[in-house]
Amino acid sequence: MYAFVFSKHFVPRLARHLAFWGMYYICAILTYLPPIGAWAQADRQLLSVALFDITAYLPVYLSSVYCALYIILPGYLHRRKAGFLACYALLSLAISIPSGYFITKLIFKKHGYGGTGLDVLSMALQHCMADLITITGAAVIIKILKDYFLQQRENEMLAVENIRSKLQLLKMQMHPRILFGSLHRIHLEIDAGSRQAPEMILKLSDLLSYLLYESESERVPLSKEVKMMEDYIALKKLEIKDNIEIRLQTGGQTGDPAISPGLLLPLLEIAVEQPHDMPRKTRVAIELRTSGGTVYFSLSNNMPGKEIVEESSVRTTLDAVRKRLKSYPHQKFKLEVYPAIDSLTIVLQVATQVAADKKGLRDVAQKTGKS
Repeated sequence: MYAFVFSKHFVPRLARHLAFWGMYYICAILTYLPPIGAWAQADRQLLSVALFDITAYLPVYLSSVYCALYIILPGYLHRRKAGFLACYALLSLAISIPSGYFITKLIFKKHGYGGTGLDVLSMALQHCMADLITITGAAVIIKILKDYFLQQRENEMLAVENIRSKLQLLKMQMHPRILFGSLHRIHLEIDAGSRQAPEMILKLSDLLSYLLYESESERVPLSKEVKMMEDYIALKKLEIKDNIEIRLQTGGQTGDPAISPGLLLPLLEIAVEQPHDMPRKTRVAIELRTSGGTVYFSLSNNMPGKEIVEESSVRTTLDAVRKRLKSYPHQKFKLEVYPAIDSLTIVLQVATQVAADKKGLRDVAQKTGKS
């Protein structure tokens, strides 16, 4: 049905036009029939007269409709001048009324109708003004509605594509320090002949594999996100060695809810990345749990939080995370950052896929109820 209404191919377009003029024939024939209770009195002679009259006026309607659709309407939309429409209306009537007069005169002669020239003119005006305006107006309205629907659909597709492009760009911007920092550390370990270099390469490979391939998905199971966090934590422990202590605690309801891929890693990166002048051992506590369709993620460390949040890279990362969260309209979230002189705490609450879908269904139901 969609292809029949909106396709630009020749066959569906031809079918649409034939359907429109078929409806014209049906509606016009109905006007020739007697009242509903007397339809049994209709005979072939009546139908023959109706078909002849309808076909006789068809060239006038055809010229008016297609001039309006393919010349007048595009011209008006381009110029936006009411005078252009007025000139078209006058020109159309100046051509259709004389044509209709001669067609009506032919019909009177064909069927042997009596009547004066005024009767002929009266019938011609009925067909070439009232009927012509009705048929042409119906065709123009259908054309406008179809074009409006296609334009709205195109705008929606462009908006979705724009959001996807921005989201993909945000994903690409989120983790550059992880890659460059890890590669630099691996390079130092290889130069020093450390046995930890191969293990670091494997952990980095797993982490990059997740970021490159799973990030293409809109949602991933939370268990994959936890595995990614564990790989990142293991990699940082190998890099920083004895100068960092990271505790990851998971819990909550059973199940494996869906979440945006790589959403938690930028926050983890902020909490784990150690300042160059950090005088003491870094301690990071991470908690991840699920409850009632919501993921609760919190982390805290013993770093100078107020200094960290003033860094431009950290502000950029937090803004990118918020933009990603806002790109899902039915997904509720709450991201809070609590910086202190000697600590930093980040708390994120985000609805999982199931909760977001239920919220979207409730919104649709409410809009349907109001309408």
